[in-house]
Amino acid sequence: METNGLAKKPRLTHVASDGILIVELPRLAHEVPLSKLRDAFTPIIEQMPYNDTLIHPSVEMNLSLKSSSGDFNATPDLSIHLVRLSGRRLKPEFVCIGGECAFSQDQDTLLMKLQLEFDACSEVVMVVMIILTEVRPYHSPEEDSTAWHIFHHHSECPSFKDFLDMVEIMDEDSTWLGPVKVAGHAWCLISNVDNHVWVKVGEEKININTESSGTVAVHGTLFPEIDMNTVDIVIHQGLLKIRDAMIQFNKRLDPQADTSLLR
Repeated sequence: METNGLAKKPRLTHVASDGILIVELPRLAHEVPLSKLRDAFTPIIEQMPYNDTLIHPSVEMNLSLKSSSGDFNATPDLSIHLVRLSGRRLKPEFVCIGGECAFSQDQDTLLMKLQLEFDACSEVVMVVMIILTEVRPYHSPEEDSTAWHIFHHHSECPSFKDFLDMVEIMDEDSTWLGPVKVAGHAWCLISNVDNHVWVKVGEEKININTESSGTVAVHGTLFPEIDMNTVDIVIHQGLLKIRDAMIQFNKRLDPQADTSLLR
């Protein structure tokens, strides 16, 4: 449950064999980039002519992911699953895409989490990593500042809506992604939005730590410059890989299934 814009429930990544536990408590800005990506992916996936009596593609945010051995448990920010339809039960069995956003955690920790996810789910065909960088990391208002005095007298934390109502309006000539300022204090100021995409080639699993013939890797930016042409091309390749995964998954469930419309 989340109240007043603060995530109360942490997300955990646990690798039992290595004794690794990653605890995340995301801020709201963490969710926005991948929720937009989900909105873009969902209609594309739904329009693919898959056999809806056998499988159902599911675009999920914050769905728990477990390895078949039970040794690994994580919560990706975004994932696309192929779900086997079995009677009235939905059984997630095939993970196609993983997506993560780094804003409230450091990039090295995120990269480690991503590679752990790939190691646990070798069938993943594409991953998207979005890095939000601030001009200055979050810091509380200085003591005796205007913001400090205003919020010092609040008996409780304002709701997210009430806080947004206090945001100072930028000048028309200001950058569209300017600082979030309340009571003269800059609570957030984004300097860069970087996108990294990896797509699987052949049967070798994705490896984001080293250059590999089994992986296509690209980088693009959304802010301050928009340079996403190569990223768009590689994401399209990844969507074709999802189509191929649907064919493979159909054939695994029913060797006689007609997958001609997907080819």
